[in-house]
Amino acid sequence: MKLVLALLIISFGAGCATMRARSESAGRGYWPSEQRWSRAAREALRDPGTWAPAAGAAVIAVGDWDEKIAEWAVEQTPVFGSPANARSWSDDLRTSAHVGMLISSLAVPPGDGPWESRLGRVVVDHGAGLTTGIVTGLLKDGSERVRPDRSDDESFPSAHSSMAFSYASAGARNLEDLSLSNSTRRSLRAGFLTVAAATGWARVEAGVHYPADVLFGAALGHFIGRVIHDAFLGSEQKFDVALRIDGDTSGVALKWSF
Repeated sequence: MKLVLALLIISFGAGCATMRARSESAGRGYWPSEQRWSRAAREALRDPGTWAPAAGAAVIAVGDWDEKIAEWAVEQTPVFGSPANARSWSDDLRTSAHVGMLISSLAVPPGDGPWESRLGRVVVDHGAGLTTGIVTGLLKDGSERVRPDRSDDESFPSAHSSMAFSYASAGARNLEDLSLSNSTRRSLRAGFLTVAAATGWARVEAGVHYPADVLFGAALGHFIGRVIHDAFLGSEQKFDVALRIDGDTSGVALKWSF
């Protein structure tokens, strides 16, 4: 046990030294600039993975369908067969999303940024999950919504859903940095989404969450997962301005790369 702990400490120290060296060579600090945070937040808000489930939660709440759907799901259990199975599957599926995120983080080749070593990428994506869990807990304490099974008042939002979608969001972003065919990337991205969505639905069939809890959790987890991943690991946006003058035409060309 002591040997394992020592190896972990040495590995962590070596990883930090590597990230520090890369940070100095790239001229970027460990903490993202305000511009990077702002751009990451704007892109995350525009992502359908954020606004679509949030809109769905709002529609269900306004239409007063939350309790009806939750009761039907527990009575019929169309996917998992029973509330007990659904509860067990929700844990396993959330773990699968976590493992998938970890594998994708380790699969990306190291880059030049301060957090773009394999260790740094794992730290960032786990940090997104940790942040998601903290925010979810604060919202649970503030909302005090009673669960459908009346077990406690921590129904809103669903932590299983928010965590699974945070992992799925970070995992899907990692796929963008892998050399994959478009069809393979789409399939893997769909796999992340399916696992996260199944995690959320399992919580409804288990009788411990309403659909709006799960949908809001999905929006929250996706948003936080993408913002933190892109702020720390997203590419710099570069603008190139060129003045073109020749015998026939003249003008200013503006281009940007991501």
